[in-house]
Amino acid sequence: RLFRLKRFALRHKVCLICVATFVSSVMRKRKTMPSTEDFRGCIGGEMLIDNAITGERRMIKELSKTGEWKDWAVWGIDDLGNLVKQEVVWLGGTGIKEVFEVVTKSGITLKVSGEEKFFNGKDWVRADTLNPKSPICLSTELKVEAPTDSITEDEAELLGWLLGDGYFGSTPELIVRDLDSEQDYITDLCSRLKLFAKVTKGDGNYRRVQIQPRVDKFAPKVKNSFLERIKKWKLRGVVKEAKFIPEEFNFQSEEVISALLKGLIHADGSISVRDNLVHITYFTISPELVNKVQYFLLRMGIPSRIETIKAKGKSKEGYRLLVNGSEHQNLFAQKIGMLFDKRD
Repeated sequence: RLFRLKRFALRHKVCLICVATFVSSVMRKRKTMPSTEDFRGCIGGEMLIDNAITGERRMIKELSKTGEWKDWAVWGIDDLGNLVKQEVVWLGGTGIKEVFEVVTKSGITLKVSGEEKFFNGKDWVRADTLNPKSPICLSTELKVEAPTDSITEDEAELLGWLLGDGYFGSTPELIVRDLDSEQDYITDLCSRLKLFAKVTKGDGNYRRVQIQPRVDKFAPKVKNSFLERIKKWKLRGVVKEAKFIPEEFNFQSEEVISALLKGLIHADGSISVRDNLVHITYFTISPELVNKVQYFLLRMGIPSRIETIKAKGKSKEGYRLLVNGSEHQNLFAQKIGMLFDKRD
């Protein structure tokens, strides 16, 4: 009802004051008018939210500062408990408040005021009443609209591999192990994309692979679509800690996203068994990259959690993403998996 009232007020350019959403102390005010600081419940400015239309993820304080929220929609819950898109009708500051950090078992962190409410499966409860054993409901799967400009699975797979073990210079370069299986695989992949994989010497047991356009002496020169996409996505020269997944992938099919994640996790991830337990992990020093990987996993119904770690002897922080639970790990194996066995 409040959402409809806000839309009505904006459409007809009228002032709307809904005192039912103010804290009780405001109701006792006699001489002063209520302000935005008196609103119940708010979300911390550093919280990341997803655009339900495009899949773009941004900080709330950035959207508030730039005014870009006017073109946004977010995920909400309707009266029947369904996950639906809701247009953002207003975003602004509510002053300085005590903020509670709610960390879930799956690794999701939420920063909200004490009045913000969560659904526990039966009732809506305030954040300041939660304890370490309190259950809260979160979405396990997100859906986006059909792609507008399809990327092939081969292009997605190669991009994922480059984001993990590659460098985007004037000529994209990939580091592979000195194994015939790995070199043959990248050679075949590049061939399908009408690219040439030039293998050169690297350090130790590794080889460098330069990704070059394939030249056909008997055909007119044509620009390679994959290399043109690299330019379009502005990935050239990007450093490791600033690597990102282009926004265009937000509109791609599950098969394309799966291929992208397969390439990424082959480069910087692992599936292993220790002490009779399966471990699925992914590591990167790019905060934007790890958050986007978590988002894409969620789109496939695979929850994950992120840990911040610091490697020995290194000043930069890293991020480790983990997929826990046999149910989620089996889903990961079915929908994503690995390119091939990485063991020697």
